Amino acid sequence: MRRKDGASVSSAGSPCSAGAFEPRIDDAVTFARDNRVLLLKTRTGVGLDIALAGMPFEEAAIARASPFLFPPDVSLRTCSAEDLVVLKAFARNWHPSSSSRTSPRS
Repeated sequence: MRRKDGASVSSAGSPCSAGAFEPRIDDAVTFARDNRVLLLKTRTGVGLDIALAGMPFEEAAIARASPFLFPPDVSLRTCSAEDLVVLKAFARNWHPSSSSRTSPRS
């Protein structure tokens, strides 16, 4: 994968390569490149959706994110509820390969 500045991103030393997480689907890297979300799971089977930001709104949501402490002592930056609603609305109604967006469903 490549960062925004074009540099290659290595998975060596990442939590995935260390065995903390594993892909939820076959060919997770290709899926992540196509859909901008990496689907992982923990060793205990808890699913994780990691959004790959690139749009200005996503970058702003990351800037607004705050730490959340999970027991026992794991801190994870999470977006606000408001930003999550917007992100989910776009994810539900838009796909990179589509030429038009649909209106939000009720």
